[in-house]
Parts: sequence; structure tokens; C-alpha cells
Amino acid sequence: SYAFINMTLTGTRRQVINAGTLEVELEEENEITIENAFPIYDEVGMIQDAFVFHLRNKDQLRVNYTLRLEDITQSAEKLSTADVKYGLKKGNDVTIDLLSNLENGVIEEGSLGKGETVTYELRLWIRDGVTENEKVAGKSLSYKIAVDVTGLVESDAPVIEMLSDPIAGSSTYLFEGKVTDESGIESVLVNGEAVEVLEDGTFSKEVTLKDGNNEITVYAKDMWENEKEEKYTVIYDVEAPNLTVSAPVSSSSSSPTFTTSPSYTVSGTVSDLSGIKSVTVNGEEATLDGTNWSYSLALAANTTTTVTVIATDNVGTTSTVTRYVHYDNSAPSLTVSSPSSTSLVYTTSSSYTISGTASDLSGVKSVTVNGQAASLSGNNWSYNLGLAANNTTTVTIVATDNVGRTTTQTRYLFYDSANPTLSVTAPSGNISVTSSSYTVRGTASDASGIASVTVNGTSVGLSSGSFSRAITLSTGNNTITVVAKDKAGRTTTITRTITYSAYKVISSTSGSGLGFTPNFIVLGHTGKGTGGHSSYDATGAMISTNTSGSLAGWSNVTINAQDARTGTASFGNGSYSLPSYNLYMSIATTQGFVGYATAYSASTFAANNNGFTQTISGLSFTPNFVAIISPSTGTGGNNGKYSTLWGFTATPGATTLTGTANSKISYGTNSVTIRQDYQANWRFGTVRYFVARI
Repeated sequence: SYAFINMTLTGTRRQVINAGTLEVELEEENEITIENAFPIYDEVGMIQDAFVFHLRNKDQLRVNYTLRLEDITQSAEKLSTADVKYGLKKGNDVTIDLLSNLENGVIEEGSLGKGETVTYELRLWIRDGVTENEKVAGKSLSYKIAVDVTGLVESDAPVIEMLSDPIAGSSTYLFEGKVTDESGIESVLVNGEAVEVLEDGTFSKEVTLKDGNNEITVYAKDMWENEKEEKYTVIYDVEAPNLTVSAPVSSSSSSPTFTTSPSYTVSGTVSDLSGIKSVTVNGEEATLDGTNWSYSLALAANTTTTVTVIATDNVGTTSTVTRYVHYDNSAPSLTVSSPSSTSLVYTTSSSYTISGTASDLSGVKSVTVNGQAASLSGNNWSYNLGLAANNTTTVTIVATDNVGRTTTQTRYLFYDSANPTLSVTAPSGNISVTSSSYTVRGTASDASGIASVTVNGTSVGLSSGSFSRAITLSTGNNTITVVAKDKAGRTTTITRTITYSAYKVISSTSGSGLGFTPNFIVLGHTGKGTGGHSSYDATGAMISTNTSGSLAGWSNVTINAQDARTGTASFGNGSYSLPSYNLYMSIATTQGFVGYATAYSASTFAANNNGFTQTISGLSFTPNFVAIISPSTGTGGNNGKYSTLWGFTATPGATTLTGTANSKISYGTNSVTIRQDYQANWRFGTVRYFVARI
């Protein structure tokens, strides 16, 4: 087999062309003919027997070539190139087209490097779709393969590779490399010194490094005098990596960095001349992004975790940083000691010092009272809070620890600025009563509320602001003390006096125009009145203590009295005339008489200037005392003079009346009034008997 090789060469300097540049090997004769064929599909065409040939580059340079089909048909009956397809396969590359589409018969342009070989498969067939037999019958086409060498390609510059590690751990460093070129290597220099290049293109050179970056220059020249220079940097690193830990920041186990999360992102930066091989956090690989690194570390609750960060550079030097982080999953402890109660607390002050304690493992950042910062001293805190008068103030205390957790407590204060309002409606003032039972009544109110009301020290209940208490009175003056206390401790006190006696003088009118002024006037025996009684008693009817004056005119004394036993005027009320002489006087005491009177005529008194003794008999009851009211008969010893008879019993139940007289009184019948008291504790005052001026 042979090939027709048409070498059309264009070259530049040093291009040597010889016949041995490209070798063509044919597996068939150098002719491919298609005749007596019939139309087939492309798929069928590509599985026919192929015309196979090989191209091999025998030169040191790359060869560019062109494959052509050169028409050598001798028959006059030629097939039309528009009806014939060709198929060219090179490796896995397949080209199928009509011959008529070829330009100058070129079916392939290619290139072969030094020593390279390529194999082609060529097939021809009648295209599918040709239906007229006369187009193909008895017709043929013949071609031969023409290979044109279109040029020798000058080799590229040598390729230099660095094989040794650019990071050195020692100042003595073996630089290793490799150089390749199609034309071969003429020489290699390392830092200007020639080195031996082995058959596989590798070379080496021992150099001495300084600390830091070291530049190594490699120069190579190929057989075609193409030159290449590469510069490489070798780092001799004697320094440990520059490692920073930005989170956590604490390097003290006693005051660690606190967090509220069970995981913590440990992060920072790292750099080194030789580059960073790794950063580990507690033995686990961190994520590197440029000079930044980070690692998510799981934390145990309420425990200080030691964080050990180790950076290793590319020469094996390490730097270590230790940090401490504490996972705080508990809110701060907050106590409020003043006020300690969570119920409403009352105060009489317009300001109140809120105080207590606060603590937390992470430390207490702040305590606020209603949003205002309290004073902190160790675990103690306090705040002086102003209060609005007569209003409830809600106090919100918030403790915040150094990781932002909070604890809140609430208290309630009421500033009471006024004493309670107290009204005693019964009695509304100082009064006198004839019953020993009395109900004290009134109302009490306060903005803070009433804590208690006491009547004479005894607590009474409130109903809709009103209170009442029944008390038992003693004879005479009774002091009633009512005290209202509000919830803030303020008090209001009202005092009343109730005078209790079984007899009550409703009113009395002192007469005038008597012509003289007696020491006192108490209604005695008049023989008038209702209720079957012959005399009435009254107190407080004193006119004067002066007894001088002349007899002239008449006067009336009006006494309105009521029976203390029944509360009715059983004795009768009315006006009683006072006679001009033999004025009937009765008894004046500090407390007055209570009861009824009985007139009794005793035996004749033996009256003289030295006194008398008279026994009273025939009584139907045992009197508390007896007293002389007036002599119904008899004349005075010294006309125009005062004649006064004194006589009374001092012992209850006695019936013997003794007395003295400062003037002689004639013998005769004297009227004696017997008084019976209904009070067991009757206190007897002064008894006098007066004879009017004649």
C-alpha cells in the first residue's frame, strides 16, 4: 500500500522538512471506488467495510495536515457527487456529508504532536432517496487519499513545575521541580545555578532560606532555544500562628463570658506566613474562611466550660488560647424585703423606700423600680419611690442579669394622706338620759379603708360604713370614746359625755319679784298637782345665794318633770304659786331627787334652841331618809327673824328625826315629808327648812 503524499509546506526559521516528517500507512490500496451501488440509509452506510489508514508524526515538531479525496475516476459514466455520501470516523468523532459539499475535496484538517498517531475509517455510499436507477446504474466514482502537510509548528516554551512543599520548617531546603518540552530541554538554572535534569524531567537544588518569604527563580531553555522563567516563593516559618479569639472574650474562669444559649459560637481570626493548616476548639476542627474561623460549641447548663483553641500552621507550629464561657439558663434571684407583702401595703408617707436583694451567677446588671434604676450595693438594692396621695401605686421591680435574663416581682402601695372621717350620730353631742342602756351609732370612712372602729376600747363592726354598739351606763357622767383607725394607721377620735339619772328635769323657769332673794328654790309641798301626789322634786332651780331684800310681789316657778320609771309626766306639770310667807321649801342636792313623796303629819316637835329629837312612826314603808319640809302650825320665837328648823335622817331606813333650831319654835303640829328613793345608791345632799320673812 502506498499513499500519494502532497507536501505543501510553509515554515519559519529552523523548520526542517524532510520526507520522514509524516508517515502514512494504508491498510488498502490507495484507492477507494464506489460502483454498482444502490441507495442505503446512513446507518447502514456506516457499518460497511471501511477504507482504513493511519497517520503518524515522526518529527520532533507538531505537524499540521489536510486530508483530501482526489478524484481519479476513469469511467465516462460517473456518479454524481450529489448522490454519494461519505463517512469519516476518527476515534469517537464521526463526520457524514455529501461529496458535493466538500470544498476542494477536503474531508479533514488535523494536527499531530511528536510521535502521535491517528487512525481514520472512510466509507462511501449512495444516499437514501435516489429513486431513478439510471442515476446509478453502471456508474462509478474513484478517489485516492491525499495528505497534505501544511506546516511544522514550533514547540511552546518549556513548562516548569514546582514539586517540593513551598512551606519549609528548616532553613536548609531542597527545592524540587520538573520541566517538560516537546523539543527537549537544553538547560535548567535554579537561582542562577545549573542543575541536572533527569530523563523524566525532574531536578532538585538545595538552598538556604531566611526567616519569612524566600523567592526561588527557575530558568529553563528547550532544544529550540525557547526560554521560560518561573519564580516561586518558599516560606520559612519560625513564628507561631497569630491567633485571636473574639468570642468568648473572658480568659478568667472566675468571671467567664455568660450566655443564655446551650450552644455558643466560638470565633476569631488566625494568620501565619506559612498558612494555617487547622484550628481546633476543644479538639474539634473549626471552620476556616480566609483568616476567620468559627466553631459551634455545645455547653452544659449552669456550668463554666473551658474553651481551648489551638491554631496549627503549615509547618506544624501551634498557638493556643484558652477562654471560659458559662451557659446561664436561670433567671436572677430577686427578693423584695420592703414591702415584703404581695398584698396592698398602706403608708402615711408620700415616699417609700423599696429595697431587697438580687443575685445571679452571671452577675446582676440592673434592678429597676417602675422603670427607674435602683441603687446597687453588692447584692442589695434600694429605690426611694414617690407616691400619689390616696391612690394605689403598682410597684414593678425587674432584676436583669448580665446575659439579659429577667425576674419580675410586683408590690402594691397606698399612700394615705388624711385621717379617717368619723361621725358619731348618736349621741350627736353631750346628753343626759334616764335609761342605763344606750346604743352608740355613727359612720366612718377613709380612702385607704377603715381598719377598725372601737367604742370605749371595744371593736365594733362596719356595715356599709356604719357602726353601732349598745352600752350600759353608770349613774352620773359616762365618757364615750369612739376611735376610727384607717388601714394606714391614722386615727380619728371623738368623745361624748352621757349623763345618766332616773329623773330628768325637762325645763325649769326661775321666778322673780319675790321681794327677797332666797338661797335656792326647790318646789316643796303645794297641795297641787296630778297623779295623787302632794309634792314634786326638781334640781337646778337655784336663784341666788343672797338672802337680803324686802318682801314684795309674787312669783311663779314652772317645773316640767317626768317619771324616770315610766318616761311619762306622771307627777303632772304646771305652775305653782309661791306664798308670801311660810314658804314651803324642800331639798336641794347635787343629784336631785328621784321617786315620789308622801306627806305625813308627825307628833308635835319639842322645839327649842338646843335642838330636838322626833320619832316618826306609822309608816307603810321603810324610807331611805326622812326630812322636815315645813311646820304647818306654830309661831316663830322672834318675830321678824328667821326661824329655821333642821331635821333629817342620815341613815336609810331610819325613822328617828333629829335636828337643831337657831330660833325657838312653838309647840304644835309639824308636817314631815317622807321621801323614798328608787335608786339604791342614793347620795344625800343638804336638807334645809326655811321660814319666810314676816
